[in-house]
Amino acid sequence: MEPILRLATKYDIKWIRDDIIRIISEDWPPELEKWDFNEDELDVFKSHRVGGSDNVDLDLPEPYEAIRIALQYEIPDILTAAFYHLSRLAPLADRRLNNDAMSGTSNGDTALDLHAEYLSTGGRTAWFGLLSKNQLLQLARGKHEIENFFHNVCDDARASTSKRCQFATPRNQEERVKRKHCLEATEHLSNSRLAEFGRTRDPLKIMRIDHPTSPPSQLCGTCLEHFQRLVYGSRQDLWYHLENFFDFSGH
Repeated sequence: MEPILRLATKYDIKWIRDDIIRIISEDWPPELEKWDFNEDELDVFKSHRVGGSDNVDLDLPEPYEAIRIALQYEIPDILTAAFYHLSRLAPLADRRLNNDAMSGTSNGDTALDLHAEYLSTGGRTAWFGLLSKNQLLQLARGKHEIENFFHNVCDDARASTSKRCQFATPRNQEERVKRKHCLEATEHLSNSRLAEFGRTRDPLKIMRIDHPTSPPSQLCGTCLEHFQRLVYGSRQDLWYHLENFFDFSGH
């Protein structure tokens, strides 16, 4: 597809170029709703493939190539999704290891064995070694900003929720005990979200309204609903700010 895009760009054949950009944007959409749709589709796809002998990762879009194409052919709208996906991956999840890891000839190389196990569970990779110094700096800056944003969302949700608790103004000892338990449960819920972020680096998934959750049993319904609504309500803000977090101003 890229050779056609190159020619369409060179000779200004707009309808062909626009059609190819539309196809590329389906993998790296500029809209959060389409991102969510893709994530749901990928979950279904991976659920039917994970555990086999093939490498699921090779059949899925790779972010470095998307970034390269975006910059080379001036398609900035796909950068947000590509950089966000890249931010979810550990630098050790480098695609250059895929062939050796999946060949079954690691010869006791622990790193390759771990990489093979990672791929067998549907792990995603990227060409980290091909990123430029500037792109690595953008990635580091974006990851830092995303982490700060999510921590602030959880902190604000916890503080606001404590004020909305149905036992915020206890009338007796029983309600004072329930108030204390609710505050502790809200703190636990916030910390569990932060811990999940530490494992997945994927706040957009954690902040989904349909994201599976196991709230503490002592958390009142009012607090749970308010906390989840505040966290979910910040998803669009996060998506909107990603462009600034990764600083695409130089492109």
